[in-house]
Amino acid sequence: MADALATLASMYKVSNKNDIPTISIQWLERPAYVFAAEIVIDDKPWFHDIKVFLKSQEYPPGA
Repeated sequence: MADALATLASMYKVSNKNDIPTISIQWLERPAYVFAAEIVIDDKPWFHDIKVFLKSQEYPPGA
């Protein structure tokens, strides 16, 4: 957490005390990846879309 705050602090140049941005931290009941995960059921391997892109240089539908 300290590394993340140090990174954020290095991104801002403050010229006035009133210009300091506020950083809000929220506590979630579940890990964040639970909200981003989608269940996809198909018979293709995880790298199928990558192979299709490399062959055709076009993104597959729904990618």
